[in-house]
Amino acid sequence: MPRGRVSSLFVLFASGAVGFLPLLGGPGYENSLAAGFLIPPVAAISTAIHCARARPEPLAALAWGATQGVWLGALWLLISLLHGVRVGFCSLPQGLLLFVLGPWCGALVGGGWGALAGSIAGRWVTPWRRDVLAVVLALAGPAASALASGLRFFTSPMVFAFDPFVGFFSGTLYDTVIDGSERLFSYRLGTLASWGAAVGVATHLGSWRWRGWSSALPLISLTLSLIITARGPSFGHYQTEATIREALGGVRKGEFCEVVHPATMRPQEADLFLRDCEQQLAAVSSFLGLERCPVTAFLFMDASQKRRLMGASDTYVAKPWRREVYVQASGYPHPVLGHELAHVVAGQAARGPFKVAGSLGGIIPDPGLVEGIAVAAAPEEDELSPESWSRAMLELGLLPPLSSIFSFRFYGHHAERAYTVAGAFVAWVRLLYGPEALRRWYGGESLSTITGRSWALLEEDFRSYLQSLPLPPEALAVARARFDRPSVFQRRCPHEVDAYKRNALDLLASGDIQGALRSLDAVAFFAPQDPGAALLRATCLERSGNLEASSTLLHALLKEPGLAPTFAERVEERLGDLALQRGAWDEAARRYGALLGRVLDEDQLRTLEIKLLAVRSPLARPAVQALLVGTPGHPPELALATEELARWAERSPEDGTPLYLLGRNALARGYPERAAMQLDLALNRTFPHPRIAREAARQRVLAGCVLQDPEGIARGLSAWEVVGSPPGHRGDLLRALAARCRAATRRD
Repeated sequence: MPRGRVSSLFVLFASGAVGFLPLLGGPGYENSLAAGFLIPPVAAISTAIHCARARPEPLAALAWGATQGVWLGALWLLISLLHGVRVGFCSLPQGLLLFVLGPWCGALVGGGWGALAGSIAGRWVTPWRRDVLAVVLALAGPAASALASGLRFFTSPMVFAFDPFVGFFSGTLYDTVIDGSERLFSYRLGTLASWGAAVGVATHLGSWRWRGWSSALPLISLTLSLIITARGPSFGHYQTEATIREALGGVRKGEFCEVVHPATMRPQEADLFLRDCEQQLAAVSSFLGLERCPVTAFLFMDASQKRRLMGASDTYVAKPWRREVYVQASGYPHPVLGHELAHVVAGQAARGPFKVAGSLGGIIPDPGLVEGIAVAAAPEEDELSPESWSRAMLELGLLPPLSSIFSFRFYGHHAERAYTVAGAFVAWVRLLYGPEALRRWYGGESLSTITGRSWALLEEDFRSYLQSLPLPPEALAVARARFDRPSVFQRRCPHEVDAYKRNALDLLASGDIQGALRSLDAVAFFAPQDPGAALLRATCLERSGNLEASSTLLHALLKEPGLAPTFAERVEERLGDLALQRGAWDEAARRYGALLGRVLDEDQLRTLEIKLLAVRSPLARPAVQALLVGTPGHPPELALATEELARWAERSPEDGTPLYLLGRNALARGYPERAAMQLDLALNRTFPHPRIAREAARQRVLAGCVLQDPEGIARGLSAWEVVGSPPGHRGDLLRALAARCRAATRRD
């Protein structure tokens, strides 16, 4: 063991303790992140103290620092590998790559910085002052680097960071697919160049004279390091607001919203998103009782572009202190835009630099209140409200205590459970105490002070309120499957499993069925009981034309113990689809029909009813198969479905279903005028089921909103009311959408 026994023992203890935490047992992203925060500063301190005391020559000081960094990194890696043997490895090659390019290289940087710090501190005569100065200077490097990353986070849209000491920080908790290793290669090329410059300078200190290539090495290395740093945005090492605006290329400005969007986006789509932003901003501002404020919405084409430019892929992000939101295109009305805008609007009531609720002016945020106020202000379209879902959790014994929601233990719950309960409680507080109470709470006042009730009494009151809410019987089974799930910290190898599943989906979409099956083989290695992967494998077999093997797999999946009821319903529906493809009409009808009494989701119920039409009507069958089910060896095909739907509509002049399906797909593809015409024709016909008629009316409201057509909105809403809205949440949301569309049309 080299000198620096204290540092070695510290790393030995830290790596041993860290390995017992969830997701940190073995080389991987979280383990590398922990090592990056701990090893480089320890290497810097150990090297600085040694060099301050021994005062070696510059090159010898760098060599000692490098040795110390390599040793401490090797020690951490050894313990990490032992933990991996204990709990099992997820992806050893990927984990080793992240460790080597991240904290191990960072430990070398820490050792090099420590050599410089020790050389400076060694000039101090008094021993204790010399050692203190060595420690302070050693920590100054990692601290300054972390501060620089924090400033980039604060002053730009990016949420990720590449750090010379830590390595790669993905920045988002709920994005389980970590994508940084490729960019780490180019980033560490810059680190290598910086080391080359440092070695070259150390070699020539005190005896400078031109020595040919050996003298040119530090200049070349320094130049390469500066070029890589300057070209960081093109390598993906960092971004600024300017580089993201340039990469996207398009801008739309409204009264309060500015939308930065891809230049390739159709002008009509960009204009519609701008209008959606203005309307949803007005709605959440009204809910919170606050004035509308200027907001910049960065709209990315897809999750991949968003991940590349600002760091989050499937996670939507808002930065209230910058009054910016970051979302990807997702139809109209955007399902998450209102939630992110609520963060910005609520920031007007918050204190501190980050404009979020929490202790010390939001420096220590309260994630339950931050997310709860956004869920309450902009609830997602769902069968039940957050309050009703919380009622179901209460019945099932899944409702967490409020103390674990309005604290950092929020992240210990599955995201859907934590967000739902937080939103339900915040909405209840507003209902009882008004928007002003929410604003004061968000601004830092104690809720107990505002309401005059202790947290224990508030929780008791909240649970009593939930008990008073009506609840459909089938909601309990749905709630158990939806909310009784582990958080990301409780899953086994979540990064690898989700990455392989995403890759399988991408390969399947591109037609590479064998490649998708190979990715699913990898999922089976990490998570052999993953039902989602099994269902995806059955889809691959179906797409390859092997309906019998797909059916066998689905039947086996149904027999798995502990299969969630909602997932079992999906499997049953897929078995019905296979029966429909085989021409087994009785089996398909039996499976679809049995699900009608068990399913809660309105969209799934409507889809089942349309599939039953295909079973019972030879006229509807080709269109429904082409649109929703596919044929043996072929996935659903929209172009073929459009032809078959037109033929169905022509041959069945009384049935509004084919025209509704044509209109719905026209609206989804960006043809609102055609959609409005087809939906008007559909609403003048009859429908085999009220649920289909109701959705046709809802689509007409959406088309009217897109076209800014008050008469069309009224026509759709009137048809919706005639059919009768389903109990609960959806009707309220549609009426609210219609109201804000009509209000915006009047203002225009």
